[in-house]
Amino acid sequence: MEEITFDQNAEPPVRQGWEAAFRRMHEAGDDALIIPDVFDDEIDMVR
Repeated sequence: MEEITFDQNAEPPVRQGWEAAFRRMHEAGDDALIIPDVFDDEIDMVR
């Protein structure tokens, strides 16, 4: 049986490359909201 070990002190590259990816998304116009910030029924609640 193969022994599996983990290095608990290793830090994974969290969010590595995200800044460049989001910049490319913005330049391509792919950063538009898919779901609106406010839904129609929420607007009715404010009125």
